[in-house]
Amino acid sequence: KLKYNGHNFIIFNVYFPCLSVSLEYFDQVALICGFIDNIIQDHYDSDCDIIISGDFNCNAESFINNDALLVLVDLFNTYDLKLCDDYYTGPIDYTFKSASHNSFTWIDHIFVSKLLCYNLASQF
Repeated sequence: KLKYNGHNFIIFNVYFPCLSVSLEYFDQVALICGFIDNIIQDHYDSDCDIIISGDFNCNAESFINNDALLVLVDLFNTYDLKLCDDYYTGPIDYTFKSASHNSFTWIDHIFVSKLLCYNLASQF
């Protein structure tokens, strides 16, 4: 939990396993979502915004089309989190570049509390 300018935030940085339909993937997603849910339940209050961002290793359509991600979608719905991927429209499409390996990684999805999402949208 972070307090900034008198406002509380619960911030998660996630790294999900590569998208799959295996039972192991189901278990890993459920474990990650359970951890996030427990932290939120322990620290959430009405003036707190939630931010979940990171490398989900899937595209946005996968949240609807992959049964293993339904537990994640349920988490988003429970806490009224909204996808904010489209707010950044800049020219850089990665968040980390390894020059020595000539590889790139990126935060592919950002989910935030509904009110925070609307506040962000009004800035763009």
